[in-house]
Order: sequence, then C-alpha cells, then structure tokens
Amino acid sequence: MIVNLNRNTTIASRPFYAVRLWDRTRGMIGRDFSADLDAVVFSACRAIHTFFMKIPLDVLFLNRENIVVAQRRNLQPWHPCVCSLHACTVVELPAGTLEKSGTCAGDRLAFQRPE
Repeated sequence: MIVNLNRNTTIASRPFYAVRLWDRTRGMIGRDFSADLDAVVFSACRAIHTFFMKIPLDVLFLNRENIVVAQRRNLQPWHPCVCSLHACTVVELPAGTLEKSGTCAGDRLAFQRPE
C-alpha cells in the first residue's frame, strides 16, 4: 500500500515492486492497471521511458525520505526519457491518480509491504 501522509489518502492498494531486471525493464509495458496492480514502484531509479506503452501514466519521483520531488500527470506513451535528478524512487500510477489523491510536490509517502 502507498499512502500520502500529508493528505491522509491511499494512492495505491496493490503496488508491484519492480526488483528483478526483467520487471524493471518491462515496467508497465504490455500491462494494464487492474484489481491486482495499481502502481509500479522502482527503487534506485530516477528516470523512466514510456516506449511501447498503451496507456497514459501519472508518475511520482521521490527522494530518499519518500518526499515527492517531481511529478508528471497524464504522461502519454512514447516519451524517450522522463527524469528527476533529485529522485531515487519512481512510482508509476494510472493517469488521474494524482488529481484524485491531491498528491503534489513536497508530500511524504509511506510504503507498507504486505506481510
């Protein structure tokens, strides 16, 4: 689960943590957000691309303290590189999530992995 602590809102209930090389390379390529997947989290990451994707994304860039340092709303497919030099984690979300949750730069997020 990903929670915005500043706004007390849940951003994602079922995030997927892209840890393995294949999962990090694939990200949302060939996937759709569903009841089983509502976010993809990339740690040790500051840049993504949207080649081969079929859907727009909302993207959060977080620093080491899980504070939002940059964001992109409704990012369309086929962008070669989207980055934030101050980020160390990237979260991909369905387009519209940031607007619904009110998430913006400066908000702190909490990650709660299932037991």
